[in-house]
Amino acid sequence: MAIHSTKDIESIQLWDCCIAIVILLASLLGLSLNFMAVAHFRVHARRNRQSAFFSRLYFLISAIDSLLCVLHLPVVQVLFTPSRISPYLVLFNDIVCNIWTVIAKSLLMTSIVLVAILSLSRLALIMNARRKLPMLGSWLPSCLWFVLVVVVWAILMGNNMLMAFFNPYKGVCVLYGATADSPNLNWTWFSAGKNFLPSGAVHNELIKNVIWAGIMAAPFPPIAISAVLSLIYLKRAGDRAKEVNGTNSTHKSASVTVVMVTTIYLVFNTPMFIYLLRQLYFIKVYMDNMNETEEGISVYDYYHQLHSDDKFMKYYAWILVFEVPTVLRAAINPLVFFWRVGSFRRFVRSRRLFRSEDSTPALVSQNSNTTRNEHEMEGRRKLSVVIEHMHKQ
Repeated sequence: MAIHSTKDIESIQLWDCCIAIVILLASLLGLSLNFMAVAHFRVHARRNRQSAFFSRLYFLISAIDSLLCVLHLPVVQVLFTPSRISPYLVLFNDIVCNIWTVIAKSLLMTSIVLVAILSLSRLALIMNARRKLPMLGSWLPSCLWFVLVVVVWAILMGNNMLMAFFNPYKGVCVLYGATADSPNLNWTWFSAGKNFLPSGAVHNELIKNVIWAGIMAAPFPPIAISAVLSLIYLKRAGDRAKEVNGTNSTHKSASVTVVMVTTIYLVFNTPMFIYLLRQLYFIKVYMDNMNETEEGISVYDYYHQLHSDDKFMKYYAWILVFEVPTVLRAAINPLVFFWRVGSFRRFVRSRRLFRSEDSTPALVSQNSNTTRNEHEMEGRRKLSVVIEHMHKQ
């Protein structure tokens, strides 16, 4: 008996459409705002050397969020497709599915590391106002981390320890444990009535979830602790804050922005961590009670342990825990920048539809020069009046 078939995919179309609309709107909003954030913080890091470290971090965070928004557009296509099954789906292609899975997971893991660097760096600056943050520290660790994560996933998949395939129940491509003796895992294989896998597939599934849960969970304590300590030190470091950015209010505002960004990451990534812990628990329970035959282990029994029998949770647990929070967070971050960062707010307001990128800076520069000249002329006029008055006396 096959554990899946096309007839089994009876997802609630109304929920599919509602979630698809939310993801689509959040992706479009996040993509547009994050694109402007990337453009702004890239220039701002060059012009303002004093805040270049954090501008580069915001630049990388916005760049990753932009890519995550783009990667969620195929998910929208899946949710708008009846029964979530169609050969025309972008994620239905095996090659695209593998690339999408590796990039999406690697970007998500890298964004967590970036926020940890952001939060710890701001805390270090609050505790010691004279500390000089290394510029390489703003981008080099996260870039190396991204490369490392991609290489690790590629090695595991290249050695057939993991295989990615499109799962209509989850609406995305997902990595599953496998072995060199496993068949080519894909939706066609599962729906064809093939019910057995080598027992090593379960062990590799456990390894995958341990790696994923460990990477997602490791930054949580330092992020949470640094956010709390930053708020505490801000109340006690009035004099130190003045030495950092010139005024206490400016430094406090920048620190509060960092705390808000880190808090958003904690809130939206906590459900993912809880879900991964749940996966680890059910995999361990299954391994303790695994009934292996000569043909292997029963795929039906395996997935029965991992997935809820509740129809709604079967179709929407993964999407509501991983995909929706990721794209909402990517859309909220630039809104926080718009609210808290004055230079970014002015940059966004200076943009005009149907105006080229070069014309806007030129116009802003022209207006700035005109205003400056007017102030200089007014100052000279007042000075000449004062001098003339002194001569009369």
